[in-house]
Amino acid sequence: MVCALASAQAVDLNTSVHIVARRHDSVRNLAPSANVAMHEISSVWPKCHFETHKLLEKICTGDGTVVHDHGIWNSQNYACTSYALRHKLPYVVSTHGMLRPWALAYKPLKKRVARWLYQDHLLNNASCIMAASEIELDGLRQAGFKNSIAVVPIGIDSSIPELPRTIPTSPRIVLCLSRIHPKKGLIHAIEAWNALRPKGWRLNIVGPSECKHREALEGIVNTYGLQNEITFFDPVYGVSKYQLFYDADFFLLPTYGENFGVVVAEALACKLPVLTTVGTPWKELIARRCGWFIDIGTAPLIEALEQVFKTEIAELKRMGERGHQWVVQEFQWQKISRQSIAVYDWLLQRGSKPDFVYRW
Repeated sequence: MVCALASAQAVDLNTSVHIVARRHDSVRNLAPSANVAMHEISSVWPKCHFETHKLLEKICTGDGTVVHDHGIWNSQNYACTSYALRHKLPYVVSTHGMLRPWALAYKPLKKRVARWLYQDHLLNNASCIMAASEIELDGLRQAGFKNSIAVVPIGIDSSIPELPRTIPTSPRIVLCLSRIHPKKGLIHAIEAWNALRPKGWRLNIVGPSECKHREALEGIVNTYGLQNEITFFDPVYGVSKYQLFYDADFFLLPTYGENFGVVVAEALACKLPVLTTVGTPWKELIARRCGWFIDIGTAPLIEALEQVFKTEIAELKRMGERGHQWVVQEFQWQKISRQSIAVYDWLLQRGSKPDFVYRW
Protein backbone atom coordinates (compact mmCIF):
# COMPACT_ATOMS: atom_id res chain seq x y z
CA MET A 1 0.00 0.00 0.00
CA VAL A 2 2.79 2.44 0.91
CA CYS A 3 4.61 1.71 -2.35
CA ALA A 4 1.45 2.19 -4.41
CA LEU A 5 0.67 5.51 -2.71
CA ALA A 6 4.24 6.77 -3.03
CA SER A 7 4.38 5.78 -6.70
CA ALA A 8 1.17 7.69 -7.42
CA GLN A 9 2.43 10.69 -5.47
CA ALA A 10 5.65 10.72 -7.45
CA VAL A 11 3.58 11.32 -10.59
CA ASP A 12 1.62 14.22 -9.06
CA LEU A 13 4.28 15.89 -6.92
CA ASN A 14 6.90 18.16 -8.40
CA THR A 15 9.40 16.95 -5.81
CA SER A 16 11.09 13.77 -4.56
CA VAL A 17 9.31 10.97 -2.71
CA HIS A 18 11.24 8.68 -0.37
CA ILE A 19 10.29 5.44 1.42
CA VAL A 20 12.22 4.37 4.51
CA ALA A 21 11.52 0.77 5.49
CA ARG A 22 13.04 -1.75 7.86
CA ARG A 23 15.29 -4.31 6.20
CA HIS A 24 13.69 -7.73 5.83
CA ASP A 25 12.87 -10.15 3.04
CA SER A 26 9.40 -8.75 2.28
CA VAL A 27 10.84 -5.27 1.67
CA ARG A 28 12.93 -6.66 -1.17
CA ASN A 29 9.73 -7.83 -2.87
CA LEU A 30 8.22 -4.33 -2.85
CA ALA A 31 8.24 -2.46 -6.11
CA PRO A 32 7.66 1.29 -5.99
CA SER A 33 8.05 3.17 -9.25
CA ALA A 34 11.47 4.26 -10.45
CA ASN A 35 10.58 7.81 -9.35
CA VAL A 36 10.50 6.76 -5.68
CA ALA A 37 13.72 6.44 -3.68
CA MET A 38 13.73 3.29 -1.51
CA HIS A 39 15.88 3.19 1.63
CA GLU A 40 16.36 0.16 3.88
CA ILE A 41 17.33 0.43 7.52
CA SER A 42 18.17 -2.18 10.12
CA SER A 43 15.29 -4.03 11.73
CA VAL A 44 17.22 -4.34 15.00
CA TRP A 45 16.85 -1.89 17.88
CA PRO A 46 18.60 0.50 18.56
CA LYS A 47 20.42 0.45 15.24
CA CYS A 48 17.22 1.12 13.32
CA HIS A 49 16.59 4.26 15.39
CA PHE A 50 19.94 5.86 14.57
CA GLU A 51 19.84 4.77 10.93
CA THR A 52 16.38 6.33 10.55
CA HIS A 53 17.55 9.64 12.03
CA LYS A 54 20.66 9.65 9.84
CA LEU A 55 18.59 9.06 6.71
CA LEU A 56 16.03 11.70 7.61
CA GLU A 57 18.79 14.25 8.12
CA LYS A 58 19.74 13.71 4.47
CA ILE A 59 16.20 13.54 3.10
CA CYS A 60 14.36 16.22 5.09
CA THR A 61 15.96 19.32 3.62
CA GLY A 62 14.23 22.58 2.73
CA ASP A 63 10.88 24.00 3.78
CA GLY A 64 8.70 21.68 1.74
CA THR A 65 9.20 18.47 3.69
CA VAL A 66 6.31 16.47 5.14
CA VAL A 67 6.97 13.24 7.04
CA HIS A 68 4.20 10.64 6.58
CA ASP A 69 4.50 7.74 9.03
CA HIS A 70 2.55 4.56 8.31
CA GLY A 71 1.67 2.55 11.41
CA ILE A 72 2.49 2.98 15.06
CA TRP A 73 4.18 1.05 17.89
CA ASN A 74 7.44 -0.13 16.34
CA SER A 75 10.87 1.42 16.72
CA GLN A 76 10.95 2.86 13.22
CA ASN A 77 7.62 4.62 13.75
CA TYR A 78 8.99 6.10 16.98
CA ALA A 79 12.23 7.19 15.31
CA CYS A 80 10.39 8.79 12.40
CA THR A 81 7.82 10.81 14.34
CA SER A 82 10.17 11.78 17.17
CA TYR A 83 12.64 13.15 14.60
CA ALA A 84 9.90 15.18 12.92
CA LEU A 85 8.64 16.52 16.24
CA ARG A 86 12.12 17.50 17.43
CA HIS A 87 12.93 19.28 14.15
CA LYS A 88 9.50 20.93 13.92
CA LEU A 89 8.60 19.23 10.65
CA PRO A 90 4.93 18.71 9.83
CA TYR A 91 4.15 15.02 10.16
CA VAL A 92 1.16 12.86 9.34
CA VAL A 93 0.45 9.49 10.93
CA SER A 94 -1.68 6.83 9.23
CA THR A 95 -2.67 4.53 12.09
CA HIS A 96 -4.04 1.79 9.78
CA GLY A 97 -6.54 0.54 12.35
CA MET A 98 -3.88 -0.07 15.00
CA LEU A 99 -5.91 1.78 17.64
CA ARG A 100 -9.15 -0.11 16.99
CA PRO A 101 -10.37 -2.26 19.93
CA TRP A 102 -9.41 -5.56 18.29
CA ALA A 103 -5.88 -4.31 17.63
CA LEU A 104 -5.46 -2.96 21.16
CA ALA A 105 -6.59 -6.31 22.58
CA TYR A 106 -3.50 -7.96 21.04
CA LYS A 107 -0.57 -7.68 23.49
CA PRO A 108 -2.59 -5.15 25.50
CA LEU A 109 -0.07 -4.64 28.33
CA LYS A 110 2.77 -3.74 25.96
CA LYS A 111 0.51 -1.31 24.11
CA ARG A 112 -0.69 0.38 27.29
CA VAL A 113 2.93 0.89 28.35
CA ALA A 114 3.87 2.16 24.87
CA ARG A 115 0.98 4.62 24.88
CA TRP A 116 2.04 5.95 28.26
CA LEU A 117 5.74 6.17 27.39
CA TYR A 118 5.67 7.71 23.91
CA GLN A 119 2.90 6.75 21.50
CA ASP A 120 0.10 9.04 22.69
CA HIS A 121 2.52 11.96 22.97
CA LEU A 122 3.69 11.53 19.37
CA LEU A 123 0.14 11.10 18.08
CA ASN A 124 -1.19 14.09 20.01
CA ASN A 125 1.53 16.24 18.46
CA ALA A 126 1.01 15.01 14.90
CA SER A 127 0.09 17.75 12.44
CA CYS A 128 -2.66 15.47 11.17
CA ILE A 129 -3.76 11.87 11.63
CA MET A 130 -4.93 10.03 8.53
CA ALA A 131 -7.80 7.56 8.85
CA ALA A 132 -8.89 5.20 6.09
CA SER A 133 -12.59 5.48 6.91
CA GLU A 134 -15.14 7.19 9.12
CA ILE A 135 -15.12 4.09 11.33
CA GLU A 136 -11.43 4.67 12.02
CA LEU A 137 -12.09 8.40 12.54
CA ASP A 138 -14.70 7.61 15.20
CA GLY A 139 -12.33 5.17 16.87
CA LEU A 140 -9.57 7.77 17.07
CA ARG A 141 -11.92 10.28 18.65
CA GLN A 142 -13.09 7.66 21.14
CA ALA A 143 -9.44 6.96 21.97
CA GLY A 144 -9.11 10.61 22.96
CA PHE A 145 -7.21 12.14 20.04
CA LYS A 146 -8.28 15.69 19.23
CA ASN A 147 -6.00 16.36 16.25
CA SER A 148 -7.19 17.23 12.79
CA ILE A 149 -8.04 13.91 11.14
CA ALA A 150 -8.14 13.38 7.38
CA VAL A 151 -10.31 10.57 6.04
CA VAL A 152 -8.49 9.21 2.99
CA PRO A 153 -9.39 5.72 1.78
CA ILE A 154 -6.93 3.12 0.58
CA GLY A 155 -6.65 2.62 -3.15
CA ILE A 156 -6.66 -0.50 -5.29
CA ASP A 157 -4.12 -1.66 -7.83
CA SER A 158 -4.98 -0.15 -11.21
CA SER A 159 -3.25 -3.07 -12.92
CA ILE A 160 -5.61 -5.78 -11.61
CA PRO A 161 -5.98 -8.03 -14.66
CA GLU A 162 -9.30 -9.29 -15.96
CA LEU A 163 -8.91 -13.06 -16.00
CA PRO A 164 -11.04 -15.92 -17.36
CA ARG A 165 -12.55 -18.42 -14.97
CA THR A 166 -10.32 -21.51 -14.73
CA ILE A 167 -12.47 -23.92 -12.70
CA PRO A 168 -15.85 -25.52 -13.48
CA THR A 169 -18.96 -23.53 -12.56
CA SER A 170 -20.20 -26.34 -10.31
CA PRO A 171 -19.98 -26.31 -7.39
CA ARG A 172 -20.32 -22.55 -6.96
CA ILE A 173 -17.59 -20.96 -4.86
CA VAL A 174 -17.81 -18.63 -1.85
CA LEU A 175 -14.37 -17.14 -1.22
CA CYS A 176 -12.94 -15.88 2.09
CA LEU A 177 -9.50 -14.37 1.51
CA SER A 178 -7.82 -12.71 4.49
CA ARG A 179 -5.58 -13.38 7.42
CA ILE A 180 -6.90 -16.44 9.25
CA HIS A 181 -7.24 -14.73 12.60
CA PRO A 182 -10.02 -14.71 15.25
CA LYS A 183 -10.74 -11.06 14.33
CA LYS A 184 -11.95 -12.11 10.88
CA GLY A 185 -15.05 -13.91 12.21
CA LEU A 186 -14.43 -17.07 10.19
CA ILE A 187 -15.94 -19.16 12.96
CA HIS A 188 -19.30 -17.59 12.05
CA ALA A 189 -18.83 -18.64 8.43
CA ILE A 190 -18.21 -22.24 9.45
CA GLU A 191 -21.13 -22.31 11.89
CA ALA A 192 -23.46 -20.78 9.30
CA TRP A 193 -22.30 -23.29 6.68
CA ASN A 194 -22.95 -26.13 9.10
CA ALA A 195 -26.47 -24.82 9.73
CA LEU A 196 -27.32 -24.37 6.04
CA ARG A 197 -25.38 -27.20 4.32
CA PRO A 198 -25.98 -25.54 0.92
CA LYS A 199 -26.10 -27.91 -2.02
CA GLY A 200 -23.99 -27.03 -5.02
CA TRP A 201 -21.75 -24.59 -3.10
CA ARG A 202 -18.39 -24.81 -1.37
CA LEU A 203 -16.42 -22.43 0.84
CA ASN A 204 -12.74 -21.70 0.17
CA ILE A 205 -10.78 -20.01 2.98
CA VAL A 206 -7.44 -18.59 1.83
CA GLY A 207 -4.74 -16.80 3.78
CA PRO A 208 -1.92 -16.98 6.32
CA SER A 209 -2.72 -18.50 9.69
CA GLU A 210 -2.13 -16.37 12.78
CA CYS A 211 -2.36 -17.44 16.42
CA LYS A 212 -2.71 -21.05 15.10
CA HIS A 213 -6.26 -20.13 14.16
CA ARG A 214 -6.38 -22.15 10.94
CA GLU A 215 -5.61 -25.30 12.91
CA ALA A 216 -8.42 -24.50 15.35
CA LEU A 217 -10.90 -23.87 12.55
CA GLU A 218 -9.88 -27.03 10.70
CA GLY A 219 -10.67 -28.97 13.88
CA ILE A 220 -14.17 -27.46 13.95
CA VAL A 221 -14.68 -28.25 10.26
CA ASN A 222 -13.69 -31.86 10.94
CA THR A 223 -16.02 -32.06 13.94
CA TYR A 224 -18.92 -30.87 11.77
CA GLY A 225 -17.96 -33.25 8.97
CA LEU A 226 -17.58 -30.44 6.45
CA GLN A 227 -14.22 -31.47 5.00
CA ASN A 228 -15.73 -31.89 1.53
CA GLU A 229 -17.45 -28.51 1.61
CA ILE A 230 -14.92 -26.20 3.29
CA THR A 231 -11.29 -26.09 2.16
CA PHE A 232 -8.33 -24.11 3.52
CA PHE A 233 -5.55 -22.84 1.27
CA ASP A 234 -2.19 -21.19 1.92
CA PRO A 235 -1.88 -17.53 0.86
CA VAL A 236 -1.20 -16.67 -2.77
CA TYR A 237 -0.10 -13.41 -4.33
CA GLY A 238 -0.14 -11.40 -7.53
CA VAL A 239 -2.00 -12.83 -10.51
CA SER A 240 -2.63 -16.09 -8.62
CA LYS A 241 -4.52 -14.18 -5.94
CA TYR A 242 -6.68 -12.35 -8.47
CA GLN A 243 -7.42 -15.64 -10.22
CA LEU A 244 -9.06 -16.85 -6.99
CA PHE A 245 -11.44 -13.88 -7.15
CA TYR A 246 -12.36 -14.56 -10.77
CA ASP A 247 -12.88 -18.27 -10.05
CA ALA A 248 -15.35 -17.49 -7.23
CA ASP A 249 -19.02 -16.51 -7.34
CA PHE A 250 -19.24 -14.53 -4.11
CA PHE A 251 -16.88 -12.96 -1.57
CA LEU A 252 -17.40 -13.25 2.18
CA LEU A 253 -15.70 -11.31 5.00
CA PRO A 254 -17.60 -11.90 8.29
CA THR A 255 -15.11 -9.78 10.23
CA TYR A 256 -15.41 -8.20 13.67
CA GLY A 257 -13.68 -5.06 12.50
CA GLU A 258 -11.67 -3.44 9.69
CA ASN A 259 -10.49 0.13 9.42
CA PHE A 260 -10.92 -0.20 5.63
CA GLY A 261 -10.83 -3.75 4.27
CA VAL A 262 -8.72 -3.61 1.10
CA VAL A 263 -9.73 -7.14 0.22
CA VAL A 264 -13.35 -5.98 -0.17
CA ALA A 265 -12.26 -3.38 -2.73
CA GLU A 266 -10.16 -6.00 -4.52
CA ALA A 267 -13.09 -8.42 -4.69
CA LEU A 268 -15.36 -5.72 -6.10
CA ALA A 269 -12.67 -4.74 -8.62
CA CYS A 270 -12.68 -8.38 -9.76
CA LYS A 271 -16.46 -8.22 -10.27
CA LEU A 272 -17.41 -10.23 -7.20
CA PRO A 273 -20.44 -9.30 -5.07
CA VAL A 274 -19.53 -9.02 -1.38
CA LEU A 275 -21.09 -9.96 1.94
CA THR A 276 -19.49 -8.27 4.93
CA THR A 277 -20.38 -6.83 8.33
CA VAL A 278 -21.01 -3.56 10.14
CA GLY A 279 -17.46 -3.95 11.47
CA THR A 280 -16.28 -2.54 8.12
CA PRO A 281 -16.89 0.83 6.43
CA TRP A 282 -18.60 -0.79 3.43
CA LYS A 283 -22.25 0.06 4.18
CA GLU A 284 -22.58 1.52 0.67
CA LEU A 285 -22.65 -2.03 -0.69
CA ILE A 286 -26.42 -1.91 -0.22
CA ALA A 287 -27.00 1.45 -1.93
CA ARG A 288 -24.72 0.41 -4.80
CA ARG A 289 -26.59 -2.93 -5.09
CA CYS A 290 -23.41 -4.98 -5.13
CA GLY A 291 -23.59 -6.91 -1.87
CA TRP A 292 -24.91 -7.45 1.65
CA PHE A 293 -24.00 -5.50 4.81
CA ILE A 294 -25.01 -7.33 8.00
CA ASP A 295 -24.64 -7.41 11.76
CA ILE A 296 -21.77 -9.44 13.20
CA GLY A 297 -22.50 -13.01 14.24
CA THR A 298 -23.68 -16.40 13.08
CA ALA A 299 -27.44 -15.74 13.03
CA PRO A 300 -27.27 -12.66 10.74
CA LEU A 301 -24.84 -14.53 8.49
CA ILE A 302 -27.17 -17.52 8.17
CA GLU A 303 -30.01 -15.22 7.12
CA ALA A 304 -27.84 -13.39 4.58
CA LEU A 305 -26.31 -16.55 3.11
CA GLU A 306 -29.79 -17.97 2.60
CA GLN A 307 -30.46 -14.95 0.36
CA VAL A 308 -27.16 -15.42 -1.45
CA PHE A 309 -27.83 -19.06 -2.24
CA LYS A 310 -31.30 -18.17 -3.57
CA THR A 311 -29.98 -15.42 -5.84
CA GLU A 312 -29.72 -16.27 -9.52
CA ILE A 313 -26.17 -16.54 -10.79
CA ALA A 314 -26.95 -13.95 -13.48
CA GLU A 315 -27.97 -11.45 -10.78
CA LEU A 316 -24.80 -12.14 -8.80
CA LYS A 317 -22.84 -11.28 -11.94
CA ARG A 318 -24.79 -8.05 -12.37
CA MET A 319 -24.03 -7.17 -8.74
CA GLY A 320 -20.35 -7.81 -9.42
CA GLU A 321 -20.41 -5.53 -12.47
CA ARG A 322 -21.97 -2.72 -10.43
CA GLY A 323 -19.34 -3.13 -7.71
CA HIS A 324 -16.58 -3.06 -10.30
CA GLN A 325 -17.79 0.23 -11.76
CA TRP A 326 -17.98 1.76 -8.28
CA VAL A 327 -14.45 0.95 -7.11
CA VAL A 328 -12.87 1.79 -10.47
CA GLN A 329 -14.36 5.27 -10.19
CA GLU A 330 -13.71 5.93 -6.50
CA PHE A 331 -10.63 4.01 -5.34
CA GLN A 332 -7.90 4.49 -7.91
CA TRP A 333 -4.50 5.32 -6.42
CA GLN A 334 -4.14 8.51 -8.45
CA LYS A 335 -7.28 9.92 -6.83
CA ILE A 336 -6.09 8.84 -3.36
CA SER A 337 -2.68 10.38 -4.06
CA ARG A 338 -4.22 13.76 -4.85
CA GLN A 339 -6.19 13.69 -1.61
CA SER A 340 -3.05 13.00 0.43
CA ILE A 341 -1.15 15.74 -1.40
CA ALA A 342 -3.97 18.19 -0.62
CA VAL A 343 -3.39 17.40 3.07
CA TYR A 344 0.36 18.01 2.71
CA ASP A 345 -0.23 21.33 0.90
CA TRP A 346 -2.57 22.44 3.66
CA LEU A 347 0.00 21.61 6.34
CA LEU A 348 2.66 23.51 4.38
CA GLN A 349 0.26 26.48 4.08
CA ARG A 350 0.17 26.09 0.32
CA GLY A 351 -3.52 25.34 0.12
CA SER A 352 -6.80 25.49 2.02
CA LYS A 353 -8.05 22.82 4.40
CA PRO A 354 -9.57 19.93 2.42
CA ASP A 355 -13.22 19.20 3.18
CA PHE A 356 -12.30 15.65 4.21
CA VAL A 357 -10.16 16.94 7.10
CA TYR A 358 -12.13 17.06 10.34
CA ARG A 359 -11.16 19.23 13.28
CA TRP A 360 -12.13 18.54 16.89
